[in-house]
Amino acid sequence: MTIHLTDYSLFKKQPSTYPIAHMLQRAAFSHTFTTAFTAASDILEIGVFPARAKACRATLIGEGLGAITADVGFMTGDIGSKDAGRTSDDVLFDGVSVNDEETEANVLTLMAIEAAETDRAVGVKFSGDIAAGASKKVHVVLEYFYD
Repeated sequence: MTIHLTDYSLFKKQPSTYPIAHMLQRAAFSHTFTTAFTAASDILEIGVFPARAKACRATLIGEGLGAITADVGFMTGDIGSKDAGRTSDDVLFDGVSVNDEETEANVLTLMAIEAAETDRAVGVKFSGDIAAGASKKVHVVLEYFYD
């Protein structure tokens, strides 16, 4: 299994984290498949969810990815680590189509996710291989606030 990293997991970019109580923040993470994603066991570390934030909205968008699904959730281990032992859960999206689809997460499910004291990597796992292509993209948009 391979961990694929984005600029967010390499700390080249950071999501908005200005913590004012109950003020909504939004982070949009995107990845273009310029190289093949050839193992369904691979994880794309697409972004970072800030410490102490509470999720209130999430959108998953797939472009040109074909008839596959995706799980999106939080990853174990250190952000930016390529340790093959890292895993990703499906707490944000579970088995959602990314075949030119835009899907909103269930708000009640999001509100049940506890805030963490540390930043968390956001991981995406796909149900199948994705060939390289400039028109093949995935986007995860997260809205969150601080209590």
